[in-house]
Amino acid sequence: MPIMAQSPAGRNQSSAAGRGAGPPRVVVLTGRADRRSLPVTGSVTVGGDGDVCDLVISAPDIARRHFRLIPVDDGVAVRDLRTRAGTFRNGRRLLGPELLEDGDVLTVGDVDLRFDVDSRPLGRRHRAAAGPGGSNGRPAVAPGAPLDRRSALAEALRTALAAGPDAGSAAGTGAPAPARTVLLCHDPADRDVADLLVAYLQRRGHAVWIDRSPPDATDGWRGRLLDVAWSSDGALFLVSPAGAASERLRREVHVAGAEALPVLPVVVDTAELEDDLAWYLDEHPPVDLRSDPMAGLAALAVAVEALPTRHVARPRRLLLALVVATIVIALAIASVRSVLG
Repeated sequence: MPIMAQSPAGRNQSSAAGRGAGPPRVVVLTGRADRRSLPVTGSVTVGGDGDVCDLVISAPDIARRHFRLIPVDDGVAVRDLRTRAGTFRNGRRLLGPELLEDGDVLTVGDVDLRFDVDSRPLGRRHRAAAGPGGSNGRPAVAPGAPLDRRSALAEALRTALAAGPDAGSAAGTGAPAPARTVLLCHDPADRDVADLLVAYLQRRGHAVWIDRSPPDATDGWRGRLLDVAWSSDGALFLVSPAGAASERLRREVHVAGAEALPVLPVVVDTAELEDDLAWYLDEHPPVDLRSDPMAGLAALAVAVEALPTRHVARPRRLLLALVVATIVIALAIASVRSVLG
């Protein structure tokens, strides 16, 4: 869900704020902070440094600026500020800006904060935050949930492929979607989803680069990676626990980033990312395939088809052309000199 530019102060109330007596508030439920609540009347920065933060909290691995609450047209958004420990919303790590809803619990280390837009007494808000999932408001997750979600994702992708290239997209009316070439960065553990995404994008007319070699293969893919990046319009990287720990994915993503390719995160499972990968989540809103795979496919199609085309010669071919041109010029000069004497 893209978050638009910050709204002026005074336009930051959520549509649900009319139920309350004042502006939305962030309330500290557990842990240490310099105050117990703070109204969100403008941009609010939360972290460990009192010189730069509006709300100062004390928690393990707290960053100087940890997360920010940003008034937007539709309410208030929360954004993690590229921290190593991360910010969690209702027990799920933020992978990009998200619009808050009344009662959402934000967690940093052992500190829980609640976003409130209604006028319930503080004591009731404390009890509601505990909820059925646990004492800190984090929802309980059944042990089989990740596998079920992954199976549902794969099934939705297969359904989209069976339905045709316009499945999951508003496309199909008007001009055909422009063809793009993308590099799909993934870990071999996510090959099933990666292959389905490749088939989906190819069905829509796009070309996809993907490394299908085994993890220990020495087939020269690493040597061709720069050429692949230069011949691509953008890169996708699959966000998952395996991808977060994958050196191969990290290498491909960083080569794409170094060559100024737009790098679009595609979230297939919840994962904790290191700062170098989490940075790309701030650069481009992630495409989330977890809760609604069909809507995620629509967002993916829109994102890929919005990539600007690149008309850049591959670096090795360009270098070869320069070498050949230099040799020809040198030979021409030598010939002229020999003729002149």
